[in-house]
Parts: sequence; structure tokens; C-alpha cells
Amino acid sequence: MKYDTWVTMEEIRPIGEIKYAAHAHIRDIGKGDVQHGLGESWGRTREEAESKMNVRIQEWLEANK
Repeated sequence: MKYDTWVTMEEIRPIGEIKYAAHAHIRDIGKGDVQHGLGESWGRTREEAESKMNVRIQEWLEANK
């Protein structure tokens, strides 16, 4: 595996029903953090925001094999 990935969560000031933001972290093993430009994924629940971000991470990993 070339990359290590994880998601951190943040409770944000509500925007309507949106209460959580997920942030992606990607590290190129042996080299350091990657500037991936994935931004934030928002959700009504922690699980929704994290799930959306995990999809974005998987798409990024596929594109950067």
C-alpha cells in the first residue's frame, strides 16, 4: 500500500440540518502528507459526513494509483 488514509470529524455550527464536517488525510508512506484538495464533506450525522468523505478518498486513490 502506497498511501495511509484517515478521516477526522468536526462538529460545525449548523447549516440547516448539516451539523458535521469530515476532513481527509492522506499520507504517502515514507514521504509525508499529500495535498489532495478533497476539502470537506458535510452531513447531518457524523456517519453521513464520514461516508461521503470515504467515497471521495477511494475515488482519489483510484485516480492516483
